[in-house]
Amino acid sequence: MVVSGRLGREIVPLIQKVRQVISIYVYCMDEKGNKEWSRKFAKVKAVVVDLDKLVNRIKADHRIQKNVEESWSLNFFTAGKSLGGVNGKFVYLQVLIDCLLRLKSTQTDKKELIQICKDAYKGNSFELDNIREFQQGYLSDKALWWYTRETFFYKTLNAVLRNEKIHIIFLFRAFIFDIQHQLQRYQVQNRIRVYRGQVISSDELENLKKSIGQYISVNSFVSTTTDPQQARLFLDVPDSTNKLESVLFDIIADPKVVTTKPFADISKFSDFLSESEILFMIGSIFRVDSIKRSDDDEVWIVRMELCSENKNVFEDVLADMKKEYCSEATNLHTLGKLLWEMNRLDLAEKYYTQFLEQLPSNDPFLSELYQELAKIAAQSNEMDKSMEWRQKAIAFKKQNHLSKTDSTGSTKSEISLSLEQISKQSAKAASALNQEREELQQEQEEIQQEQKELKQKQEELQREQEELHQEQEEIQQELRRWTKKTSSTQISVQRIQELQKKAVKCNEKIDTFNEKKYQFERKRIRYEQKGYQYERKRIRFEQKRNRFVEQNVKIKEAMEALLAEDALLKEARAEANAEVQVLLAALLAVFINR
Repeated sequence: MVVSGRLGREIVPLIQKVRQVISIYVYCMDEKGNKEWSRKFAKVKAVVVDLDKLVNRIKADHRIQKNVEESWSLNFFTAGKSLGGVNGKFVYLQVLIDCLLRLKSTQTDKKELIQICKDAYKGNSFELDNIREFQQGYLSDKALWWYTRETFFYKTLNAVLRNEKIHIIFLFRAFIFDIQHQLQRYQVQNRIRVYRGQVISSDELENLKKSIGQYISVNSFVSTTTDPQQARLFLDVPDSTNKLESVLFDIIADPKVVTTKPFADISKFSDFLSESEILFMIGSIFRVDSIKRSDDDEVWIVRMELCSENKNVFEDVLADMKKEYCSEATNLHTLGKLLWEMNRLDLAEKYYTQFLEQLPSNDPFLSELYQELAKIAAQSNEMDKSMEWRQKAIAFKKQNHLSKTDSTGSTKSEISLSLEQISKQSAKAASALNQEREELQQEQEEIQQEQKELKQKQEELQREQEELHQEQEEIQQELRRWTKKTSSTQISVQRIQELQKKAVKCNEKIDTFNEKKYQFERKRIRYEQKGYQYERKRIRFEQKRNRFVEQNVKIKEAMEALLAEDALLKEARAEANAEVQVLLAALLAVFINR
């Protein structure tokens, strides 16, 4: 909200506690006089006399506010725990970032990214103009300038990093590389203390408390400021009802300690020249030193220190994994393999198949790729697809005629492994089907028993209904007889009264019977529904069983093909051995003749 000096004096005290009002700016002629009264109100963010300064301040504050409200994606590393779970995610994402930044980007990737951005901002003419400008005029030395602008680039990049949209991060990799390069170029040279205001959930705060003395990494760029007051600008007093906590991160960063993840003062690139912004690279690692309440008890202070990947508990494992996945020869196969390790099977398959398309049709490496794709498909329980990839591997080997001098040991072990995997998958599927069949049989027996009980109950109700109708008819007949008699005696009156009472009781019995009948109908409807559900299950089971039978046929064919390949390999080995024997005999003959 923007108010004048005179109006502000009157209205600010009234709206200070209104939650919908986040910030107030006083635009006036008397800066000094209006600063005096406005100091008492936390929501007054600035008192300015220049319109351009006011606009720039509002833009800068809006960016800070968004940083405060946007959630961080944190990964934790706890010393002494295995690489499963949280520790595994911490390490794998460090390696993934390095792997992505080593992959060269293509024009196809950039076009796909631009199209994704256009689709996301369809109908937004302002952002579509920005996308067009970016597409036509982006330069690598303008990466930080684009990042500091409040446009699609900053918003999309931060969103995909926070939400770990790996494929879109993959498409952004060239621009992330450019930002990293500029951060290295303008790296802060001295030890620095910076701050970051953040609203986090109570659960996230508890996780941080459990990690004191341990390490966290952030999956996005980390924007901070050297001014603690600016960092606290949009941190409200915590509200227990929404389970959110206001946190001020107090960070020490020393460039002499950290060499792989740069951080730089990017104020010179910002549209908001008054903003003192220190930006940390994606994947920066921090050690949590302490967590305590602030002196005014309004926010939590989390003290952290920027750490190097070296000389830490995770140094060896990171070094080994980077050696495997982040070498000079990093390619889509390497990325796919890493994602396979991370159990991101859909993406692993995507990059494997993209890599396949880049290779010549006779490349010897195709055989290994087909085998690995078969394993990925099997791990995803896509047995049909797994069989297709295995058949491609076999066909490729037959077509390209393995050299007789090739070692057949690894191929033989591959065949054994394939047969073992096929057998295991088949046995697993058969076991699951048998279990489902048993459950269906049990359910069928229960339904049949329930049907029998319902039929018995229905017969009982029919008999009871007939008896009640008969009793009701007898009472009605006797009542009619007595009421027709002209000589009204005391006895006849008493008898009529008795019959009337009997009729009331009979009606009560009928009401009870109707209630029983209603309950029976409800039970019958439930039974029919159960029968319908059973029938649907049975049909699904039959479909599964048919697929299993078809799959078994394919498995049998694949096993026969693998065994045939094994026979060919044995034959090739025998021929190779025979040739070796002939050569040895020839050499021996030459030697004897000499």
